[in-house]
Amino acid sequence: PGMTRLLASPARRLAALGLGLLAVNVGALAIHVPGADTVGSAARADVFVGVVAVGLVVYLLAVRVVLRERLPRSALWTILGVAVLMRAALLPAPPFLSSDIYRYVWDGQVQAAGINPYRYIPADPALEALRDPAVYPLINRKDYARTIYPPAAQMVFAAVGHISRSVTGMKLAMLGFEALGVLAMLAILRGAGLPPARILIYAWNPLALWSFACDGHVDAVAVGLLGLALLARTRRRYGLAGALL
Repeated sequence: PGMTRLLASPARRLAALGLGLLAVNVGALAIHVPGADTVGSAARADVFVGVVAVGLVVYLLAVRVVLRERLPRSALWTILGVAVLMRAALLPAPPFLSSDIYRYVWDGQVQAAGINPYRYIPADPALEALRDPAVYPLINRKDYARTIYPPAAQMVFAAVGHISRSVTGMKLAMLGFEALGVLAMLAILRGAGLPPARILIYAWNPLALWSFACDGHVDAVAVGLLGLALLARTRRRYGLAGALL
């Protein structure tokens, strides 16, 4: 009965679901074997997928709450707080679901050295002086493939490369773009007269969480710029919207 009374409030149910989702994601992270470039083994990968699937169920229950229940304004701070905590938990972890971020960092280092990132494959002797034990050995397809990332992405890699040579620095840049997208979405919700708590649909999404906070995927740049483009469109700034898009 005490638990029933505690969860009678939609805001309290939402907070409980947020804490549950945080616990699930931290638990999933703990399954990874330190140093392994994937989860660690096929069996561990199966367990990882199962745990993340549980998190997906918790996430969908939270989405149901924000779509069907009347929530106080303070619920937005709960949503954003849980979103930040989940990302903070995954940020220090080494990327283990994808190795793409090592190429981003490498491309940034190449550009910081004044070299065209499209000119050489990472294994080319011309770039030998840039090789380091933290990034270079983990670059995928380094022996035969030039970078595939387009100019806008390369501009981001270059900017980060002039400030940081670390994977964490690149992750922080991606989370910064994601934060821009979230702020834009909140402004769009406000302008449309919709509850700001609906930002949970993005902010607690497990796919976004693992793709950006853990693996630092460059798609976060697209999320931020697309959010700003949509916001510019709602404010009839068509030229700006097109440029951002």
